[in-house]
This record gives sequence, structure tokens and C-alpha cells, in this order.
Amino acid sequence: RDHKDTDGSPGIIKFPRPLKTADRTFSATLSGKIATKEMRLPDKGIEIQTEGNAGQSLGFGLVPGITIRHKGRANDFVGMISQGDIIITPKKYQEDDTSSDSLAGNVCGYGMSAGHLYIAGKVGQRHAVRSRGGVTVTEGTGKYPYQYKSGGTAINIGENGEKVGAGITGNTQLFLYNREKPDLHPDAMQVQYTTKSTELLKKEIEKYLAATDSPRARTALAAADGNAPLKSQFDRIVTKTFFIDKVAAVFSYDFYSLPDEKPIAEIIEHAAEEVACFLGLDDQNGEIIEYLKKGLSFFQNNFIEKSEGVEDPYRYQQAQ
Repeated sequence: RDHKDTDGSPGIIKFPRPLKTADRTFSATLSGKIATKEMRLPDKGIEIQTEGNAGQSLGFGLVPGITIRHKGRANDFVGMISQGDIIITPKKYQEDDTSSDSLAGNVCGYGMSAGHLYIAGKVGQRHAVRSRGGVTVTEGTGKYPYQYKSGGTAINIGENGEKVGAGITGNTQLFLYNREKPDLHPDAMQVQYTTKSTELLKKEIEKYLAATDSPRARTALAAADGNAPLKSQFDRIVTKTFFIDKVAAVFSYDFYSLPDEKPIAEIIEHAAEEVACFLGLDDQNGEIIEYLKKGLSFFQNNFIEKSEGVEDPYRYQQAQ
């Protein structure tokens, strides 16, 4: 807050010079000092505004509460094991919103577990590999995106690379622009939209537009207000065990829930909606969902044995 280049807004810092390719792991030292409590963030966090051509690993290990807003390009490994927010935009958008500049290199978002990674342009190969949380939005990816991704949401408003989603697991959801059909790895599959997934896609694209002012995002939302709803513009992709995982989460709740876990009723509702979607059931009045919710609740309360304080390492596998 006391940085000499602050523009007067609390928590906003303008870095005093353009970044160069030699500036690697920008912000890593700051994140380390905050993580070890040598420094303290303001209550509302900080936003670091940069420009230029950033070196490798921009935002490495970024902690929650820090936002990097970069105008220009960045090298490989942007947002590696990050939990903060990173926004990369070009210095000037192209007038033609059907194409985007290449703004970042390979393996961006590796291992990220929270936060947002917004790149208003194309990225290189192996985007968001081994990430397990947070939200990434891009406007084109290289080959093998989302390998081994085990959670979180990814949206791509552009060309999709080859072999999308190899080894994806867990609650991973991908929303891929379908102007050209995505080349899916056998580990991934396209599924129908649920009400919640439709709402999620719209909300995240709106947040992305607010953060980047991307012409592509604006065009997609404008079309959705017309005759091309978002679910017709984007394919929803999940892992082939997605629905099993949803049901298993209900059966294993008592043993594997965390302090900040969603309430069991919400988990049951999500599972019921996804199962109905998976089975292709027409549920216009919601009756099927209610029956599924009652069935899942019955099994969760009666069929799965309760044993407080005893952890069963095989419980999750048995539930599957």
C-alpha cells in the first residue's frame, strides 16, 4: 500500500518498469513472504499491474489475495501452482474478434488449485496440466490441454488443441468452443448441460468479460442473448467417471467430508441432477430429480453403515 507508484487506489500497485523475459517467477518472493507471515496483505488484497514480455513462471505460487494484471505477453508456466488471480490481456485487441493473439506459452496453470487464470488470447501446449481447482479461461489452446486435470473449471473461447482431456478425473468440467468439434481423448466425454452447469458457464464468462473486456467473450454473450444460447456454442466435457464420482461423494460423505464441504443436501441435489442428465431423462417438472434425491438420501442415511470416528480407507472404492 505504501509503494511509491500506487495510483491512489488502496491495494493497487503499478510496477515501475515493463517486465522482460529475464524476469522469471515474478511475484514468487512476495508470495513466499506472505505465506510465511513475514508480510501481511491488506484486507482486500493487492493488485499488481504490469506490462511487457514477462519471463517464465509469471505468478508462480501466487497466494490468495494477490491479483496480477498483465498487459502484454508472458512465457511458459504462467500461474504454476497458483491460488491467486492472474489476468493477461493484449496491449490492443484485434478489430476482428474471430482471431486472437498468442499471449502465453506452454504449461500455463500447471497445478493451480484455486483462483482465476484469465488469458485473453491463445496459449501453448499442455494448458492447465494437473490443475485441481480454480477457473481458467483462454481464447485458444495448443496440443494436449487439461491433461490429468482433477478438478476446477476450464473455458476455452477459441481453437481447441489435439487430444483434449487425457487423464482427467474428479469434478473437472470443460466448456469448449465448438465452432470446430473438439478432439477429445478417450478419457473425456461430451455430456448434456444441467441447470447449474449452464448457470456456471454464463457466470464465469461474464466475470471474464468484466476482467478483460474481451471482444470474443462479448460476442459469445451477445449471441446468447439472441438465438445462440451458450450451451449451443460450447460443448460441456467431463471425465467418464464424473457421474460415479458424484454418487460416490454422497455415499462417502461422513468419512471424507472436510470442514468447508458443501452440505450433504446440496451434494445430493447435484448428484441427482447429473444422474438424470447422464441417463437422458426428460424432467421438465422436476419429479425425476426429486425421486433421485429421495433415493440417494435413503441410501446415504440407511444403507451406508455409520461409524463415527472410524475411517475406512476402502469406503470410497466400495461406494464406486
